[in-house]
Amino acid sequence: MLIRVVSLASLLQLKLTATAFYRSPSFVSRNVAFQHLLATTSTTSSQSSAGDSPELKRSHDFPDLFSEAKSMLGVALLTYSYATLRQYAAKKPDDYEGEEAILNDTPVTGADIYTFVEKNINTLKNEEGFEQDKGAFLLTQLQALLDFGTAKNFKDSQVVLFSDKDPKQLCYGIAVNKADKRIVVSFRGTNSKFDMVDDIRVAGANVENPLYKETPNQKRIMQIHKGFYAALFQDKENGKKGKIKFDVIMEQLINIKKEHPDYKVYVTGHSLGGSLATLFAFYASTPKYWSNFSPYPVTCISLASPLVGDYNWRCAFMLQEKQKRIRHLRVSNYGDVVPKVPCVGIDFPPFTYKHAGVHLQLYKDRQPRFSYPKNGNTSIIDTNENIITPILPSQLLRLHGCDTYVERLGKGEDELKEKYVEDLYADETFVGEYRNV
Repeated sequence: MLIRVVSLASLLQLKLTATAFYRSPSFVSRNVAFQHLLATTSTTSSQSSAGDSPELKRSHDFPDLFSEAKSMLGVALLTYSYATLRQYAAKKPDDYEGEEAILNDTPVTGADIYTFVEKNINTLKNEEGFEQDKGAFLLTQLQALLDFGTAKNFKDSQVVLFSDKDPKQLCYGIAVNKADKRIVVSFRGTNSKFDMVDDIRVAGANVENPLYKETPNQKRIMQIHKGFYAALFQDKENGKKGKIKFDVIMEQLINIKKEHPDYKVYVTGHSLGGSLATLFAFYASTPKYWSNFSPYPVTCISLASPLVGDYNWRCAFMLQEKQKRIRHLRVSNYGDVVPKVPCVGIDFPPFTYKHAGVHLQLYKDRQPRFSYPKNGNTSIIDTNENIITPILPSQLLRLHGCDTYVERLGKGEDELKEKYVEDLYADETFVGEYRNV
């Protein structure tokens, strides 16, 4: 049995360098976290029957839940694969087929990226470092992209912008899909020692809640994971005199949206990318920015995301959901440790981290289930599965990979094709009355 809080030292012994993990808090912090989990756990759990009420059947502005989750998994795989291919092709361009198209910064289609990977995966296998754990993880994601389908599956998506030049900063891309009328901002997951630095900065950043004046229940200060917050709101483009990354990405997104005014905006990412996607989508949906994207809400599909903020952050996020400015599907694998950490913010006094959004939990041998922090409370089943997870250390990395997410999502395809995120949000028995916001 693997306890929820895993020490960074033990994970480094396992050489899981491609995964985002965090320091083990003290016994006192664990006790505070455990007590707070129990204190904020609802007395009933939200089961996967949510959204099935006959009165909720309606026409939908968005695809079914399975289609949304699968398409964003595909985007996450493209992001990992393209960044990896560009990283290695830049070092030995003559070894890679189509290196000019890979390395220049002109738009490429998803089909192009798929073909680049298909033609060069054997070259990557021979690169130094690919025999180690990090390389094995990346290689698995590359193969998962090829197993995901064919190049035709990605032909409608064009990557119009990809930022991966500075290894010390976050990596992201923006794609436009004309068939689905969708603009997607995708953040890459943990891939470097610099990403790991962001991951392990588990103390909270005291951040002013942009919604604190909207309702009496909104608190002025909320705690956001310091590493994730710094990646978006402190790191600057082109050195100290540049704009913060959030402003750079937001300006790019707004300009692209002006070119496609009837397109919906999606934000996605896996692992570290999932937490950055959640944070970016939250701010994009606040009144300061949402007018650029209305009337549709900003959609966040996060995959294997660590926790992002405290209870006040959750309440602010839920207010945005209630006001239909944001919709968030948070997808996790049963047994994946990353979505369970960090447990406690190492501050004085310590605080417990909270997830936000509609939670889709995937399993190996049973149907997927849904939960939601009804009226701000973590569901009992989420709490139980978070405290103790039956998993062998050898399974840690595998259960975190996109390939396992694709596999388990596919097992729930029939049920999930009948579900819509809008129906879940419209079901008061599932989301509650938002009394906490």
